[in-house]
Amino acid sequence: MMRILLGWLADLFYGLGQLALPGGRIGRAMARYFLHRCLSLNPGHERAQGYRDYLYGVWAVERGDPDAGLRLLRRAARALPQDPAVALDAGVALAICGQYEAAATTLSRLLQEHPHRLSGERQLWSALAWSHLRLRNYQQALETARAAATAGCASAQLRLVTLFANLACGDGFEAGVLAGLLRSHVRLLPNVLEFAEQMAEDDRPGLADQVLGALPADLQAHGLRLIASSSIHGRRWRAARWALARLQTFARERVAYLVLESELYLHEQQFPQALAAAEQAVAQAEPSTARGQRTGSGLGAAEEQLGEVLLVMGRSEEAFPHFVRALAEGSLSALAGGAVALRLVEQGRIQEARQVFRFSRRGAELGVAYAHLATALILLEEGQTGEALNLTELAWEAYRDLPAWAAQPSVRETLSTYLRRLAQDLAERAEAASQPDLLTGARRLLRNLERPASD
Repeated sequence: MMRILLGWLADLFYGLGQLALPGGRIGRAMARYFLHRCLSLNPGHERAQGYRDYLYGVWAVERGDPDAGLRLLRRAARALPQDPAVALDAGVALAICGQYEAAATTLSRLLQEHPHRLSGERQLWSALAWSHLRLRNYQQALETARAAATAGCASAQLRLVTLFANLACGDGFEAGVLAGLLRSHVRLLPNVLEFAEQMAEDDRPGLADQVLGALPADLQAHGLRLIASSSIHGRRWRAARWALARLQTFARERVAYLVLESELYLHEQQFPQALAAAEQAVAQAEPSTARGQRTGSGLGAAEEQLGEVLLVMGRSEEAFPHFVRALAEGSLSALAGGAVALRLVEQGRIQEARQVFRFSRRGAELGVAYAHLATALILLEEGQTGEALNLTELAWEAYRDLPAWAAQPSVRETLSTYLRRLAQDLAERAEAASQPDLLTGARRLLRNLERPASD
């Protein structure tokens, strides 16, 4: 009888969630609550789990974490294959995450299968047209924008797609129209920068210059910094050098230029040149005016870059004081924070090490590995073995995925030593406390560390 009652209540909450679902953000928040209640009563309710994944996926995308959102939305789409709205949001998330081929395929298929239900969805047309543009299918991008207008779904982003597709096809460029679009729709700036980077990487610098020239003067240098950083991390060297060449013409951006130039040399494994540029940046930089924000032009960013170059070159003792000064300038670098916190832990200064992470820190694989190792050691000292294991596993994943420029022998030796130390300590504590799950995880890490590096 109780099972029947719980099932009835679970279905009631599921139904309430379905009723709330179309009600915008407030409705989606209510739906999340109702679906959570449904699953607490009936954890095996597959449709409730699918819709909860869907709602949390949409929420993650709206919060600025599209990668996490995409994982949930894909899972929801598999669980709810008959709901095109779920597949639509998954397709849009693919475009946001830069998976343009998959996005174009998914969204085109949805339009064919559900023309009446989805042809009025503006986000579908925008994501599909933008995906074609980024795939360099310029005629298809234009045709998609025209079809969207016919369906009554014209938008500022589709106007932007039309401008850029015409430019790429050699049909002229309306710089004034682009400037007007940006004045009224500032959110389009990332799209503008992405297309300028695409033109530069395609060895069409003249077209990239036209796009850049349409930006307000006060945004051009900022845009070039973003393009250079994006290109460097994406290994788009031609676009990176185009952006740096243009950035060099801004006298006030000298330090930002040197920091980014050093970063480019570092990623190309030209270590002496990376070191020289970073040292020049530190010599010319002034203390930052806004702490806690990496602007790319302050002393904190320069010190951070110099510390990273020295660390990768195997000169960790020389790198340490630069990381300390970067943190003092407000750097939110995971690498600087992790390197300093590791030193503090070794000195037994656990509370000071924890203070390093009172702010959220960011970085790529190298910084993530250092920060997670430092935090895992702090947690281990505090007896939080489960959390320490989770972070050690994340540090291992970052270590395993280090790019070639960062995976230098001294770096790998340092990281593997800390990983092995943590895994062994966790295994010993698990055996002493009879914690089989912890012991299994620690032993798995040790086995991974014993395997030869794939590179």
